[in-house]
Parts: sequence; C-alpha cells; structure tokens
Amino acid sequence: MRVYLHIGHYKTGTTAFQAYCAANAKGLARRGLHYVEAGRLPVAPTNHAGLSVPLAQTHGFVAPSWYRGGPDADVAYARLQNELSSAPARRALISSEEFVQLALCNDPQAALADLASRLAPHRVTTIFTVREPLSLLTSWYAQVCRAPRPRPTFLSFFAGLNPDFLAQAPIASRFAAAFGPSSLRVIGYGGPTRAQVHRLLWATRTIPYSRADIPLANVTPGPAELEVARYAKRRAGGDDGVTVSVVSLADLDARIAAINAGYARLARLLRGAPASALSLRSVVSHYCDLLRPASQRIALDLAEGEALAGLAEAAADSSVSDALRGAAALVRASQIHERLHP
Repeated sequence: MRVYLHIGHYKTGTTAFQAYCAANAKGLARRGLHYVEAGRLPVAPTNHAGLSVPLAQTHGFVAPSWYRGGPDADVAYARLQNELSSAPARRALISSEEFVQLALCNDPQAALADLASRLAPHRVTTIFTVREPLSLLTSWYAQVCRAPRPRPTFLSFFAGLNPDFLAQAPIASRFAAAFGPSSLRVIGYGGPTRAQVHRLLWATRTIPYSRADIPLANVTPGPAELEVARYAKRRAGGDDGVTVSVVSLADLDARIAAINAGYARLARLLRGAPASALSLRSVVSHYCDLLRPASQRIALDLAEGEALAGLAEAAADSSVSDALRGAAALVRASQIHERLHP
C-alpha cells in the first residue's frame, strides 16, 4: 500500500486539513484514499497524534500538555498495521505535525529509522508544507503562548528555538534520507484555507470535494492580547524570569543567517515561494508590535526596558538599534500608564 505521511509543518493549515479528512473520510475512501483510524484519539479525533507522539516520546520528545490517554508506540503501530492490511483502498493517509519532532530530536537518524521500520513494508510518501520563516515564527510563538505555563519574551523564545524548526530544510532532508529522495513532496503555504487543503489532497493523488465545507481551525491569536495574557500567567505562577530578554545580538544574527540559508534551499523547489522576511530588524519590530498594546494596559517589567536599551547600545545596525530603543521606550511608557490608570 502507498502510505502518505503528512507531517505538517506546524501552523500551515494542518488542523483544517485534518478536520476536512476526518469529516469526509467515507467520501475519500470512495476515491481510493483511506484516512487512517489508528492513532486518532478522543483528545485529538481528527489527527494521528496517537502515532506520532508516543513514538517521538521514545526518542526524547516531551508530549504537549493536551496529549493524554494514548497507547504506547508498539501498541499504536500494531493497530495501524492491522488496519492497513485490511483496508480496501490502495492509498492511505496519516497526518500529524508531531512527526516533525522525530527530525528535531537529538538523534533524528535513529528516530526516523524507527518510524520507517514501523511503516514497512508499505511505500511511504512524505508530504511537508513549508512556510516563510518570520510568519512561521510569529504564528508559532502565539500558538505556544496559549499553554498554561508562561513562555519567555519573544526575543528569548526565538533565541532558544531549534533553528531547524524555522529553516525547515533539515526536516525535509532527514525524512528524504529515511524514506528515499523521491519519497518527499514539498508544498508551499499560502492562500485561502480551501486552496491549501486542495493542494494537500492533490499531493495524495486524490480529487478534492469542491463543495465540502472547510472551516477555519486553530486560528492564531493576534498581538493585541498576547503580552497581557503572558504577563497574567507569569503573575499567577510567580515566575518573573520570563519578562526579561536574555539574548546576544551576534548569536541572533548567526541564527537568522543559518535559518534563511536553509529556507532558501527549499524555496527554490517551490514556484512562487516568498523570500524570507526574517531579519534582526523584523524580529525586533514584531516584539514592538507585541509590547505596544500591552504597554497601554499593564506595567511591563522595567528590567526588560533596561535590557533592551543595553542591546540597542550594542547593535551595529542603526535600524535595529532604533527599533530596540523604541521597544525600551514602550516598556518605560507602560509604567506611566499604570500610574495614571491604576
């Protein structure tokens, strides 16, 4: 059987695609594509986290807070093999963005070899959607800030994020190495949700339902509330360490260069893929966009203003220095607003 393994990326319309496939599973089966039941848990009934997460856990991945109740990897993949052996269709689809974690763990070669052995003897085609790095970063930060635990500042979060997550080329190349160079299908992200879902279905050689409803799903929250909510979690948890950026501009510059080089390698494979907008200036500007609405509602940590002012002094690029000074000014202004509007 041909198994299509849709691995995301995160924040590329995966939730909408999975909801579509689950809702239209019978119709897809009539068109020759079996949307796998194994690994679809009550906590995540439309995707296959029950296959991706337990396997990633065996290779060091810490499961997200929403994941619970699934069997271990051996049981999950035994159920998958039983289902595939009895499925009438010649093509099957498995979809979970947590499969990406196998390519990001400490030993991705071993993790992906484990996955390949569990999917044997089926022929596997990996489908991977690529997103422009800056938009991926900002959307992913907004997503993880929804978690109960407070996250660090945007600058610190970027400094600590695995650069391969944003470069994306290492993820694609590791899956290609595990399943064969011709097994990888790379798709660009963008456009209406319906168009994105249809591109993914065409990648499985399946004709989409043109009239099927495709609602928006897992929409990223905007910047207006993000910092205020993050500070509220910090106060509730008593963790003041998440309000000050501890970063090196030189390290951020080197990280950005590596990410952009990796993304450019993948973008060349895609018609009309946007150039990366990721730069030190754009990262700081987005942080300003997060701070601005919060500065009018709450008192931000003055230590963060001092940290940003120090970074501004160290910045070689005047535009970056100006943006950092602007961010520091927003922090200081929040103290005035707090006194005027307690």
